[in-house]
Amino acid sequence: MSEINNFRQLIPLSQAREIRRGNDSNDKIEVSEALLRKVMSECIEKSEHRQRTIITEVVNEEVSSKITRLENSINKIVTHIEAVKNGNAEDAALRVTTDSDASDLALANITVSKEEMYPYFCQTLADKLDIRKYDVLQIIKEFELRNDEKYHLEVKQSENSTVTKWSEDAYKKLK
Repeated sequence: MSEINNFRQLIPLSQAREIRRGNDSNDKIEVSEALLRKVMSECIEKSEHRQRTIITEVVNEEVSSKITRLENSINKIVTHIEAVKNGNAEDAALRVTTDSDASDLALANITVSKEEMYPYFCQTLADKLDIRKYDVLQIIKEFELRNDEKYHLEVKQSENSTVTKWSEDAYKKLK
């Protein structure tokens, strides 16, 4: 009964440790170095095994998704070639975009130089828009397209010379 009453009493936190250890504050748990080494090595082995398992699962999932994508691409190519051979294909082209979800084929990483993303010189824009180069420069200034990476790129030709190039987005905006 006295134990039940002890549970119902509020015990100050400062006294809780002494009461819990049976009023013997010198209780210590003895652990040998050999036992500690054994327990630690078991923990390390288990965590290494768990890491290997997780990495294997992630890699397998990634690889299988790429294999599935390649299989789908090959199937589309074969189907398309058969349709072209039989004369059933209206269009002999497959859709290729930088958006991997929207393309017909799985592509490896394709690197395009920055210069290729900016195909137009100022004079080229003027010719396409059928206006003067001066007018192109004025519109560019008005829309503040210069120094905006979406529209403008300066290519260093030499130590003292740069060439200004413009993107397809710049052309569309100037239209």
